[in-house]
Amino acid sequence: MFFGTVSGGLSAELTGGNFWQGAATGLTVSALNHVAHKVHTSIQNSKRIVAGIYGAGFDESGGNPTLEKIVNDRGGKMFESDWGYGDQEILDYLEAGYNEGKSVEIFGYSRGGNAAVRITNFLGERGVNVSLLVTFDPHSLTGGSFQLLYNNVGAAINFYQQNPTSAIWGDNPFVGQAVKSNYINVKNHFATYFWVGHVNIVRFAYENYDYGFFK
Repeated sequence: MFFGTVSGGLSAELTGGNFWQGAATGLTVSALNHVAHKVHTSIQNSKRIVAGIYGAGFDESGGNPTLEKIVNDRGGKMFESDWGYGDQEILDYLEAGYNEGKSVEIFGYSRGGNAAVRITNFLGERGVNVSLLVTFDPHSLTGGSFQLLYNNVGAAINFYQQNPTSAIWGDNPFVGQAVKSNYINVKNHFATYFWVGHVNIVRFAYENYDYGFFK
């Protein structure tokens, strides 16, 4: 709105008008655009049910704060899943929204990424479609990939890295794995750069990829 105010004033002055009258017009237009954007966002959020699943550790650790921002901006709710404990709450939340006609979106980081794939498969078993699945560095103790078992996912996007767990640029506690499906083309972003690790991969994806759900 500040930019709109200044731009309106300068535009008026350059065309021979009054700066302050132009500034007032610019402010009004900017304010109306801001309100329109918020209304549009609110309408879009009402059409979807969004679950975010924290990674291990505190809410403020690793990529959890950035994940929380992404989910909150989409009108969603954050959950915890500790090796399956907490899954039922997430399933109930998503199924309730799905039964109301809302599209289902699931976001998960680290251990929460593991849970996101697991819950997506549980939903597939129950005949519930997931419109969007986004995972950040899901990691398997055996080093294998994650498999989507059912044809119930509209789009799946996964960001993962496999940098050394100990290196000159710092510790990287976990390596991530790919997500695979026999039904759709999962968009796996292999972010193995020396400046990307398990701790900052969510922020890296948020700042460097132009997906609509990041803005």
